[in-house]
Amino acid sequence: MRQCWALLCLLLIWATTSVAHAQSISPLSQNVDSFGDTFLAQVEIGNTYAEAQKSEIKLFDENWNPIEASYISNAVSRLGPKSKMSITTMLPFDGARQRTVYICNSILPRIRGVGVTYRGEACAKVIARKLKLD
Repeated sequence: MRQCWALLCLLLIWATTSVAHAQSISPLSQNVDSFGDTFLAQVEIGNTYAEAQKSEIKLFDENWNPIEASYISNAVSRLGPKSKMSITTMLPFDGARQRTVYICNSILPRIRGVGVTYRGEACAKVIARKLKLD
């Protein structure tokens, strides 16, 4: 029984001392102009870990409420170690002349095949402006 406790303690120490890497998304801020009722935004996400990771893209409005995109490429994907991927979103203006949205890259890391208790997330801020012809 003592060996089980010692093994459990070592496992907990190992799990809690895992290195937490930063998530990657760029650019962190961008301005977009559109003539239509929708706008496109493109970001590049990256996996900074040495192992492949599952990445999820989440979208939020200016008040951090979840929103739906008209289109999003690779909303859920598996990124290889140290790799990058372009994400394209198409979002509606919803009747507004200007809209601010956040595109967030979330990774719940697995290190050496074991899930960890933290989730990394990085967000890009997109300010879209609807143009009109006069």
